[in-house]
Amino acid sequence: MLCVSISALAEDIIITRKSEKISAVILEVNVDDVKYKKQGNPNGPTYTMLKSDIASILYSSGTVDVFEAKNSKTSSEADYATYSLQGNDILADGSIIPEGRYLELASRFCPIAYEQYKKGKSMRVAGIALMSTGCFFLAGGLISGGVCDAFSDYVEIWAPFLGIGFASTVIGIPLYCTGNKLHKESIRTFNATNHPISLNLNYTGNSLGLALNF
Repeated sequence: MLCVSISALAEDIIITRKSEKISAVILEVNVDDVKYKKQGNPNGPTYTMLKSDIASILYSSGTVDVFEAKNSKTSSEADYATYSLQGNDILADGSIIPEGRYLELASRFCPIAYEQYKKGKSMRVAGIALMSTGCFFLAGGLISGGVCDAFSDYVEIWAPFLGIGFASTVIGIPLYCTGNKLHKESIRTFNATNHPISLNLNYTGNSLGLALNF
């Protein structure tokens, strides 16, 4: 009778990721799963639940286990990949990934990094266009100036080419450099978001313990 009474009082609560509560008696907590019996039926079957489906367990002793969700970001890449730039290529843990893939991840998990990258790309494209235009007009002005140098009356033909070319180049270079800087800032911002602080709680009945893992 004493054993039955103690068993009846020993109640663990499993809280699933769907916010369902299961009254149970925990038998084993393994690497990938948890084995338990239903609290009202200690002599019944043993159930197994994947830890990925469990949010937390409140034990009868007052201790709480909180289980971190795994692979919640993407199933095809590591949760904590480190991203970097190599020229115009984006690397995840040293492997080149498509620009579109990085933008997809950034738009879903770090909108700030996404906006930084998109703005940087627009500025890079504008800078390249202006520098290309500048080079074209500078070349045209120099060629025209060489042809028309002996005829000062034709200075109005080649001088505007040089002016437009110089102005376009002067504007294009800083635009391109700023775009590159925004791309680097985007990667840094995304890496900071991609390596979040994890929170562990431990409740002993009389006190609550808090641990931060970086």
